[in-house]
Amino acid sequence: MFGKELVYNPWSIINYLYEKELKPYWVNTSDNALIKEMISKDRKRKIIEGLGKLVLDEEFFKHISENIIFSNLYKSDNFWSLMFFSGYLTYSGQEINPSTGRLEYSLRIPNNEIRSFFKDTFIDLTSPEETDTYSDMMSNLLSGNMEDFIEEFKEAYFNAISYHDGTPSEAYYHYFMFGFLLTQRDNYIVLSNREGGKGRYDITLEPRNREKYGFVFEFKKVAEGETLEAKSNEALQQINDNKYYAPFLERGVNKFIKIGMAFDGKDVSIKYEIIEN
Repeated sequence: MFGKELVYNPWSIINYLYEKELKPYWVNTSDNALIKEMISKDRKRKIIEGLGKLVLDEEFFKHISENIIFSNLYKSDNFWSLMFFSGYLTYSGQEINPSTGRLEYSLRIPNNEIRSFFKDTFIDLTSPEETDTYSDMMSNLLSGNMEDFIEEFKEAYFNAISYHDGTPSEAYYHYFMFGFLLTQRDNYIVLSNREGGKGRYDITLEPRNREKYGFVFEFKKVAEGETLEAKSNEALQQINDNKYYAPFLERGVNKFIKIGMAFDGKDVSIKYEIIEN
């Protein structure tokens, strides 16, 4: 935004006219290492949760500070100011927070070029060692090779979560998985926290090609005294009890996989059912 006017990045437009190829030009003018490092060092997971809200186009208000002190750079609140002034975020409104009296902005992702950056960032976070690991993992999931997917996901998740300290919230797991699955938006309709059956599911992937599998996900966080095994079974049972897969049947998706996942720190348990009508 320039004042109240929506303007387009001239660098991207000029490069598109020159190369005659639609791709992210502006976002590749830097290596984005600092941004990715700040995300990886976010101990309270507030950045991941915030990015999850942004990619879901949920309302997300934050105070933007023009005075960022380098010694405080890695505080999560400063992340949003850095992203805003670097052009990775814009805003659609503003209001005074009644609790703090500070001006806050309703942040949003400005365009698909930046959205592609966040997509690549989520891949790096879920598979920090090798991009091929992510590709193999997703290939096994989408083709229904669940046992291979589970083995690869457990290893990748263990490595990804080890970048953080503390105990994640249930919202963190949800947004982590949403970012992980959001990369499939070209071939799937990715929805989160929508009504389906007799309740609200966590995430669904509806295939644009009806020959492919659809997916229904339910996530649980293990509390003290609970086990991963029991909690993942509970998540799968919740999908069945509430018929979260009902929208698939209504829209002609007859092949789908129900997936219940339970998280406990760096450990995860996954239960599933494959349906082929």
